[in-house]
Amino acid sequence: GDERGFIEAKEKKVLVQQGIKLFNLKGKKGIEMLVSSGHIERTPLSIAHFFHSNTDLDKRAVGDYMGEADELNKGVLYAYVDLMSFEDLTIDGALRKFLSGFWLPGEAQKIDRMMEKFAERFCGCTGAFANADTAYVLAYSIIMLNTDAHSPKVAKKMTKDEFLRNNRGINDGADLPAEYLGGIYDRITASGFKVDGNEETAPTAGGVALGSHQERYRAEAQQLMTTAQGQLRKAAETSADTKGVFHRASQVDHVRHMLEATWAPMLAALSRLMEELADARVCGQCLQAVVSSINVLSLFRMESQRDAYVASLTTFTRLETIGGGVKELRQKNVEAIKAVVQVARTAGNHLGASWFPVLRCISLLDRLHLIASGQAPAHSGDVLGVEEANTALIEQVDTSDVDRIFSNSSLLSDEAIVDFVRHLCSISREEIESNPAAPRVFCMQKIVEITYFNMSRIRIVWSKIWSILRLHFEGVALGPNPQLAMYAIDSMRQLALKFLEKDELTSFHFQRDFLKPFDHVIAHSRVTETKELAIRCLTVIVLSCARNIRSGWKNTFQALTVAARDQNQGIVQLSYDLLCRIVNEFFPHIIGDRSFGSVGYVDCINCLCAYAANDKLGDKSIFAIDMLSRCTALFMASSRPSDTQPHHDSAPGRTESSPDRGAHHPAGGGQEDG
Repeated sequence: GDERGFIEAKEKKVLVQQGIKLFNLKGKKGIEMLVSSGHIERTPLSIAHFFHSNTDLDKRAVGDYMGEADELNKGVLYAYVDLMSFEDLTIDGALRKFLSGFWLPGEAQKIDRMMEKFAERFCGCTGAFANADTAYVLAYSIIMLNTDAHSPKVAKKMTKDEFLRNNRGINDGADLPAEYLGGIYDRITASGFKVDGNEETAPTAGGVALGSHQERYRAEAQQLMTTAQGQLRKAAETSADTKGVFHRASQVDHVRHMLEATWAPMLAALSRLMEELADARVCGQCLQAVVSSINVLSLFRMESQRDAYVASLTTFTRLETIGGGVKELRQKNVEAIKAVVQVARTAGNHLGASWFPVLRCISLLDRLHLIASGQAPAHSGDVLGVEEANTALIEQVDTSDVDRIFSNSSLLSDEAIVDFVRHLCSISREEIESNPAAPRVFCMQKIVEITYFNMSRIRIVWSKIWSILRLHFEGVALGPNPQLAMYAIDSMRQLALKFLEKDELTSFHFQRDFLKPFDHVIAHSRVTETKELAIRCLTVIVLSCARNIRSGWKNTFQALTVAARDQNQGIVQLSYDLLCRIVNEFFPHIIGDRSFGSVGYVDCINCLCAYAANDKLGDKSIFAIDMLSRCTALFMASSRPSDTQPHHDSAPGRTESSPDRGAHHPAGGGQEDG
């Protein structure tokens, strides 16, 4: 009996080792073999226990398996993380523990799922931050710091000040303590993440390093061009008496090596031919070669080489930088403009930092259209005859193709749309700053359009998009040009009405984030007309979308509280009228929300106190005090245990749950008083 048991145990061990070897080569097949042999069950918890307990597993295979999007794989990831405890650990210590059992996969989507689950588990164990979003963002930042600090490919290392600056405002709008972030920086730079005893730089969370200023971009592009031309001359000199040896490529991986060897001389040759020759057929072939090269280089993520080709192409359009004169275009320059549009439409998912020169080229093309139509003045360097010649040429560029770049932005990948939005905002700022008195609004209009087109993006991506757009809208609304400020605020109103058509789930803060710009503008603008328009737009939003505002009530009350202390009587009165309508018509719905009702009540009370303390309101401050007492009574009544009226998780104001307005007016005649 003992001998038989020993043999069975040995056979079982052999099967397990075979399954582990197969898993290390092909993860899913290895799991199937282990399940069929009865060593593990086909459940997420059983597989997760197996990953935790077995040290012979290849850590890369574990990471790749848990990063897959299949339901079983995601279930294994969630069970794997839930089996870990992060109590009494700092976030970098928890992340170090989390990453000690597997290698992070290289795909951004896989890393994203892992970081989301880690953030949820860490906050559940420690309650360290305002919400899981903070842990999620900080975890990504720590991974990028680890890569920066311990990768030999990174020459210029991130400083502590840069790390602190990158993580400002991530704790639900507040800063984490500098000592806390500084401690993380010191520990990560002193010792990188280790997997199974070996130090390894974790992959970054996607996204390319963005170019800063156009001068730097041009300098780098020029340096690449100079290098390419030098290599071309050197090759010509040394190959005169040398017979080349050619090999037939049979693997796709060979393409990268061929590109690394040939991209520079090809670019130098194509650029020289396009610049010197007037033959339309040859120039067309050269342009198509440049476009094809950009596509191939983009697919292989050869970013600096791609940027060099894009810089060469956009320079060849002869569209000068904003603020300079427009030179006379030739037919081959117009063909180059068409090629830029083609690149934007076909290689958008891989352009990265190259979106900046591409979008600048499109913006300058719009400027030429405006000059041609007489809607924009020409610069002193623009000669009338040159304008007329250019007008006839640029009509060849199909404006519908340009429009499709923006209307099809919803088809861009999650990573690409963030790059696209960031650089579009940068070009919009250039348009505005180039002539503050009469700025162009081409990119500003396109920003509004693409915001409409991309509202259905997933939470993480939309949050990144809106964080960029929000800052841009706020900057324009607080800028020196009043007409442009009005345009920005009205655009935010239109977008808010569209966005607030969607319900907000419990514990999320989408609505709050979307309404932040109104709060910010009212609090920081020094122009009475701007603040007045912001309050009027907020009034329209509240009256149209009260049922779906939910977390956005916080920003609404904060904006009104700031307005209550304004020195302008008209601003105080206008905001007071809105508060009366909110209290009279929507207060029962606000406090009836289980997720935000209590917070909404407190914010409303603080807001009413601000109006009650404002002596400029006269008798209306007495009505504010009356509203205070009535709101408190309503809130206390709704909080009684005997109250059988259920609270709704959905946005307040559903028809079936709406109370009789005639029976619940905390401030009778608030609107008449206004």
